[in-house]
Parts: sequence; C-alpha cells; structure tokens
Amino acid sequence: KTVPEKKTEKAVKKLGTALEIEALPKSNVIKVSYSSNESLLPARVLNALGDAYLEKHKEVHRSSGQFKFFEEETDQYRKKLAEAEVQLKDFPRETQIANPQLARDITLQKMADFKVSLNQTQAAIAETEQRIRALENLTTHTPSRVTTQSRNSDDALILQQLKSTLLTLQLKRVELGNRYKSDYLLVQEVDQQIADTQAAIAKEEAKPLRDVTTDQNPAFSWIASELVKDKADLRGYQAKAAATANIVRENLANVLHLDEQQVAQQDLLRNVKSAEENYLLYLRKREEARITDALDATHILNAAIAEKPVTPLLPAYSPLAVLVMGIVLAGVVSSGVVLTAEYMARSFRTPAEVEGILNLPLLATIPAQVSSSNGNEHNGKGNVKGNGNAIAHNSEMDGTILC
Repeated sequence: KTVPEKKTEKAVKKLGTALEIEALPKSNVIKVSYSSNESLLPARVLNALGDAYLEKHKEVHRSSGQFKFFEEETDQYRKKLAEAEVQLKDFPRETQIANPQLARDITLQKMADFKVSLNQTQAAIAETEQRIRALENLTTHTPSRVTTQSRNSDDALILQQLKSTLLTLQLKRVELGNRYKSDYLLVQEVDQQIADTQAAIAKEEAKPLRDVTTDQNPAFSWIASELVKDKADLRGYQAKAAATANIVRENLANVLHLDEQQVAQQDLLRNVKSAEENYLLYLRKREEARITDALDATHILNAAIAEKPVTPLLPAYSPLAVLVMGIVLAGVVSSGVVLTAEYMARSFRTPAEVEGILNLPLLATIPAQVSSSNGNEHNGKGNVKGNGNAIAHNSEMDGTILC
C-alpha cells in the first residue's frame, strides 16, 4: 500500500474507534455519537457520515432495470395465470363433471345405499330358499286330495237282473217239474242254475257298492301356491341381487374415476393459485420498483437524518472536573505504586522485623557510612564485608544491624 492509503486506513480505523453507533430499541432509528477535542470537528464528521450513508443507501436500494425486470415477470405470470384459468374452465366441458368431489360424495352415498339393498336382497334370498325347502318337505307329506263324502249302496240293476233270471229259472223248474221227474237231467240243470243265481244274489247283497266323493286338499293347494310364489320370488331376488352387485361395481369404478378427476382438478386449482400468487407478488414488486424509481427521480429516500449534528457551545466535560479527576487518579496510582513496592521489597525495615522474622536477639545497629575498627570496609550501599554472626541490610534504614 502507498503512504496515502495507509494514512487513510489509519484515519478510518481511528474514526471507527471514536464513533459510538447504537440502534434504538423498538424503532428503526440509529443513533451515532462522536467526540473530539476540537469543537468544530464532531459536527463536520457526523454531517459527512450522514451524507455518505444516504448515498450508500440510495446505491444499495436502487438497482438499474429493476422496474423493467418486474414488469416482464409480471406479464409472464399474467399469461400463465390466464392459461391456468382457461384449463380450469375447460375441465368441466372435457370431463362432463362440474364438481368431481361433490359427485364422488354423492356416488359414495348411492353405493352405500345399494350395498344395504344388496345385503337385504341376499338375506331375502337365503330366507326364500329356506322356505322353499320347507314347503317341498311339506309337499311330500301332504296328500293332494281328501275324501269329502262316502256312501254304501247296492247295485240295483245287477240284483234286478239276477232276480229276474232267478224268477225265470224257477218258472222253468215248475214247468219241467210238471213234466219230468226230479232226477231228469234237464231238471237237474235248471236246479243248478237256480242255485247259482241265488248264490250270486246273496253275494251281491253281501257286498254293497261304496260311493266315495273326494275333493282337492286346501292345504296342499296352499303349499303348492306358496311354493310357486317363493320360487318366483327367489328368481326375482336373485336377479335383483345380480343387478345390484353390478351397480355397486359400476359405482366403485365411478368413484375411482372421480378420484382421478378430483386429483386432476386439484392440480389445476393449485396451478391457478400458484400463478395468481406469483402474479400478485411480481405485480407488487413492480409497483414497489415504480415507486422507488419515482422517489429516486425526485431525490426522495426512505431514510433521512432525524437530527442534524450541531457544534456544541460548551465542552462535554468541565476542565475543572477533568483536573480534579486527574489529581484523584494520580493520587490513586501513586499510592498503588508505593504499596506495591513496599510489598515486593525483600529487606528488613525496622529492628523489630529483624527480631520477629529471624527470631534472634538484636545486639547493635551500625550506621551505613561508618568504617569498622577491625579493618572491614563498608561499600557505601549498605553491605558489610568482614566477619560477623549475622548481618542484615536495609537501604531504607540508617545502617547495618548486627545480631
């Protein structure tokens, strides 16, 4: 980077650290604060920042050709919507079904009714077959005719002929008896004929004629009529059951067909709805783009500076208050440095510390700048060279301590 670019980057970084940017809660307002030692600099900086923000806002929210793009998309989706609506309108004419869902519900209701009728017919068939078997069993045990009148009587014509024959034979016997003896062959033949005729008359009188009158049995007739009726009803029930079963199968096939038509119609409705939503969306976007272009043409933005920065007449902080705060801060820092140095020093400060820490009796203290009599020389920094029991040095004390 060149020197001007580096200076610009440093200035931007410094400005960024000095700016205080805050988004006010529950609003779309941004608060920007800037402080400086110069009285006129904050107003100039904030004015320049506001102008730069408005220009950047205009650049970001305005794209060239936006209105034309949305207008083309709107026309495209208008055509798609028109095509989808035409397909939806042509659907009833092509399928001859205005409302597949309603027709499906009606067909299901009819199919349920026919199933109930089919079950009832099948129950009637079973009942009729049972009645037919019972009537056929009764037919085998019930006579077709019954005796209504019975009368015993002789056969008058035969008896009259036999009696007339007997009378003729008797007259002939009398006539032959007057002419011949009883042992005469002709007389004996007539006697035999008379005996046979008398036996025949006795036999006919011992076996009278029986006159029996019969009539049709009403129970058998009722059974026969009921049997014929039940057989006819059975054929009718069987034909009805077969027809009802065919209707149920046709209704089921019709329901499946209506389900397919309903799915197709729902697809058309979804296409119309999707095309309408897209058309309305791009229509709204086109209107927003037109409004944005109109606002940009008149230099009207949807962002504005709510409060212009002004040059303050008084500084943000009082010089006296700053001076007092500086003095207080210097005192606190100095005290802290002294306490830290005292705490970190590794030396004895008083004779009491020597006795307390070393646990030895204190014999004497030697000043720092005195030479010893035995020839040991002090180096002037608090250290002692020579013989001794214990030597402790403290630069803050007046001399060396011997114990």
